[in-house]
Amino acid sequence: ITYELNMFDNKMKLTKEEQEKYLMNANWCNDVSISEIEKSVFSEPWSQKALELFLADNNFCVAALQNSEVASYCTVVCVLDEAQIVNVATSEAYRGMGFANDVLERVILECQNRNLSMISLEVRESNSPAITLYQKFGFEIAGKRKDFYKNPRENALVMIKNLV
Repeated sequence: ITYELNMFDNKMKLTKEEQEKYLMNANWCNDVSISEIEKSVFSEPWSQKALELFLADNNFCVAALQNSEVASYCTVVCVLDEAQIVNVATSEAYRGMGFANDVLERVILECQNRNLSMISLEVRESNSPAITLYQKFGFEIAGKRKDFYKNPRENALVMIKNLV
């Protein structure tokens, strides 16, 4: 398993051990597998161009690679001292293998490295596996957004993890 961290202008300080797992590469988001995962997982997927524009700012993305293809990834928006997880997705071929767990762990570490105070996210109310994963990492349900999702229409749970 190889992990890539795409932050464009932001450089992470990695230990020697971490360098063996995480590769810094600003070009991996051009890989069509990200767009393919988006299309297969989300009812309203981001386009390749939208992903590239998203990552051009202070935002970042962590991806787990298996056999040179993206197995799982997480996109994160950073505003002031807070982070918002925008998407976490795993390719169907790699579900149930712990890739989302590894990516989320790396995202939390990066948020801590940036001295952010909290991480928030929205998740479909019916997505029990994701809710369980987030709770495993200390996220708590903080509220609900009625009819947040479309295709199909569904409420979102707002989950928050305080880092301070």
